[in-house]
Amino acid sequence: YIEFLTPGLMAIAAIESSFIIGSMFWLDRRLDVFSQLLAGPFTRLEYITSKIVTVMLFSLIYSLIIIAFLLTLKYDLRELIGLFKVLSVIPLVSLIFSSLGLIIASYVRFYGSKEEERH
Repeated sequence: YIEFLTPGLMAIAAIESSFIIGSMFWLDRRLDVFSQLLAGPFTRLEYITSKIVTVMLFSLIYSLIIIAFLLTLKYDLRELIGLFKVLSVIPLVSLIFSSLGLIIASYVRFYGSKEEERH
């Protein structure tokens, strides 16, 4: 059961943190925090890149915590090698889903907001 559950937990960590970043970006836009950040020395590319790198690091750290927990349970070492293969895919999954979340968040409109009143 643990051999089945562990890669799923690692994938959930990558996907969940990616969609959280998308919702944070939407909220930044909604509350005009994004425009305030761009008034500083940051570019859009730096802001988006920092969000994506943060998601990748969170996913990797969460996956490493799961592997460390499994080591305390005397997990089978042959299966642990397979988990490190899964761990090598986690940054790619995080990159894909965080990019997807940020793209969706950038196109979502705000209903009942100042932006709606301007049009």
